[in-house]
Amino acid sequence: MEQTPPASSRESAAPPPSASAESPPSAPLPVPEWPEVLDWVRENQTLAMLGAFAVGVFVGVMMRD
Repeated sequence: MEQTPPASSRESAAPPPSASAESPPSAPLPVPEWPEVLDWVRENQTLAMLGAFAVGVFVGVMMRD
């Protein structure tokens, strides 16, 4: 007869309220210009990646302690 180990407190804890089944999933906001944005990013992929990197560096520096 096999014995199972006791459940830890993490396993028996209830999920956080944000992960409950009753909460509806958040729907993305409609963006009418979305196809144009995707076309621009495809055409200017290097510029878009450098811009995203620059924004990430800026936010990281501003949030640094």
